[in-house]
Amino acid sequence: MIVSTNIMKTSHISITIVSFLIILLTSCGPSKEELEAMEKCRAIEMEIETEIRNNLKNYFDSPFPKRNINLSNIIGDTLQVQGSCYPLTFEIISSRESNFIIELETGDTIFKGTVSMYRGIYYLTETLNDTTYRIFALKITNDSIYGLKNYIQYSQIDREIEKGNYSKLVKNIDKKENIIRLHPNKKELRKLFGFIIKNTEPLAIIKSNPIENIRENDESNSNSRENDEYAYFYKVYPIPTSNIVHVELQQKSILTYVLTDLSGKTILQGQLNDLANKIDLSNINSGLYALTVYSITDGQKETINIVKI
Repeated sequence: MIVSTNIMKTSHISITIVSFLIILLTSCGPSKEELEAMEKCRAIEMEIETEIRNNLKNYFDSPFPKRNINLSNIIGDTLQVQGSCYPLTFEIISSRESNFIIELETGDTIFKGTVSMYRGIYYLTETLNDTTYRIFALKITNDSIYGLKNYIQYSQIDREIEKGNYSKLVKNIDKKENIIRLHPNKKELRKLFGFIIKNTEPLAIIKSNPIENIRENDESNSNSRENDEYAYFYKVYPIPTSNIVHVELQQKSILTYVLTDLSGKTILQGQLNDLANKIDLSNINSGLYALTVYSITDGQKETINIVKI
């Protein structure tokens, strides 16, 4: 059974009213009655979350097509926000492979997966199995965080797809099984989540402790060409170069590369088959070149400028 809009609105109003009363009454510390109100508020919220999750339809066939980044470098290793019912504190644990968001009050892991960035929005991919994923998005400002309640976003994706919007994301819709299979076209996801976040009520950040954003084991950071808009390029360095240029990819795939000069003449070509690749430019003349990669699987291409000295 799908939660009706009216039920969701009514429940949201109930949570808002209880939340307001809690904030009003807790200036001198919560009493027994206030604690009971908080628990009642949380129970309502959990009921809504469970109802939504039980009726979700959308699944992605692959994760967001960019490398995992360290979320704790962005948010910090702890984050406290004003939740719907009471303040919530989260621990952020990050590594090169994955990120965890853990709610300290309950000990629940509310997210485990990869975090990618594209055009100012953070995309979080949850792995359900080897071929099934869910993706939601966060927008982070100095004092607010948008989209932390992922289950609401999942429900909004269902509604937008069922209305016929963002059709480029749709792989197939199985009406019999009530399943929507999607593929993560990053440009379409930017449109979808831009719309969702625009209409999302933010959670106020009470306290966070962001740490300096330094990429691990990155000796070449000052000499690299990096851009969060790329789907294939992760890092190209050093620029300029006198001989070898290192090309790191967002994810392992088979890409054809072509290096052309300013007139469009092909100078070098080949394949990039690994996450970390090298192209030898020692035998070509100094100058400005365009390095273009072509995806064999979907035909998309990306170009980045290379300077040979």
